[in-house]
Amino acid sequence: MELPCPLKLTAMNLKLCLLAFICHTLNVSAQQVSVNKTGKLQVGDSLPPLVLKKVYNTDVSSIDMSSLQNKLVLVDFWATWCGSCVKAFPTLDSIKAVLGDSLQVILVTSYNNPVDEDRLLQFLTRYQQRTGAALAYPAVLKDTVLTRNFSIPYIPYYVWLWNGRVQSMTPPKDLSVPQIRQFMRNPL
Repeated sequence: MELPCPLKLTAMNLKLCLLAFICHTLNVSAQQVSVNKTGKLQVGDSLPPLVLKKVYNTDVSSIDMSSLQNKLVLVDFWATWCGSCVKAFPTLDSIKAVLGDSLQVILVTSYNNPVDEDRLLQFLTRYQQRTGAALAYPAVLKDTVLTRNFSIPYIPYYVWLWNGRVQSMTPPKDLSVPQIRQFMRNPL
């Protein structure tokens, strides 16, 4: 008596294998499409024309992002109540001291942040009194433009831009002078 071989390819087994493969392929494709439909910018994407309003801690009241060419722009998503965000400022200061005008830092609080203009200005004053150094970066309050364009998983979180193109999105631990110099030699 001959036992049936489980690996024997019959027409029915072949059809089932083909159907399973097609279903798997379609499922993966559908998942990839839904991820891209989030509308959020990814590394390598170009920034649409954006003008940031409600800019404090600088001489200008708005920033046209297209005007920031030939320099690395670090967009720092943060909040005044975030201890890790505040602890990262000295690192930004040391990086800025080394890189000078080739780096532009922009501090951004999101639209759902409860901090208003008075509280932001109080924070900036207290920070300077406590550390002896003023934050020398423009601060965008209650931003709706950038926060709509990026998926920010936590704060602090940095988006690296070069000539209007998203280069990287990183936590503070990935921010250092050697890493930035390496990037500036080989931007996307």
